[in-house]
Amino acid sequence: MCGIVLGVWGIIHLGLMGLFYFIESEALIESMGIELPTDMEEKEYKDLVTERYTQSALNCWFAGGLYVLLLALSLCQFFTNRAIKSHEKAKEEEMKKLKRQGKERKEESGKRKHKDKKTVNQGWGDEGN
Repeated sequence: MCGIVLGVWGIIHLGLMGLFYFIESEALIESMGIELPTDMEEKEYKDLVTERYTQSALNCWFAGGLYVLLLALSLCQFFTNRAIKSHEKAKEEEMKKLKRQGKERKEESGKRKHKDKKTVNQGWGDEGN
């Protein structure tokens, strides 16, 4: 379950971060470590910033894709474990049912033997008279 929550959170978080990098949000410029160079023209600097924003957006989306894989594996594991537990529970219930039936048969068999013993003993008592 933890992997599912983590996968969903990672997809949303990194998807939005990638979107904000892609639209070149000014709040994220410091996270890219670009300093204002003195020897660059304005157009070159804008191209460098755009390139870095685009690369950061792609990195976020790539990492988000890895979280999609994590989510898929976690969901697969979750449903597999759920099916196994369900199967084991059904197996346990079947075993309990069989044990209960076995006890009932044993009790019936014991009652019959006891009844047969009484009949035999009574029959022997009659022959002696």
